Amino acid sequence: MNLRFLEVKVTAKGNTGHSLILHENTAAEKLQKVITKMLEVRTKEKLRLESNPDLGLGDVTTINMTMLEVYPISKLQLDHWKERSSDWRCTLFREDFKLTLFPRN
Repeated sequence: MNLRFLEVKVTAKGNTGHSLILHENTAAEKLQKVITKMLEVRTKEKLRLESNPDLGLGDVTTINMTMLEVYPISKLQLDHWKERSSDWRCTLFREDFKLTLFPRN
């Protein structure tokens, strides 16, 4: 078995501002695209494993999100955040995925 481990760290930055406005190009929107794609691959591999009794965990690629971090982007926002945290959106998200990759035969 020739398995490889891969750790993927994704950082998404987006527009900032007051939470009552529907801002475009936010960090959360960008991160959602990455999460969706990772979960699509994970689901395909899970279905492949479940549909073939000859396969084991060593025959499929596994993907798991291991961390999600959220940050306000600036000192000004951070100071404001402490006073009224519900008024400001987070503008930086970071997520980590761990993948175990198996070559297809």
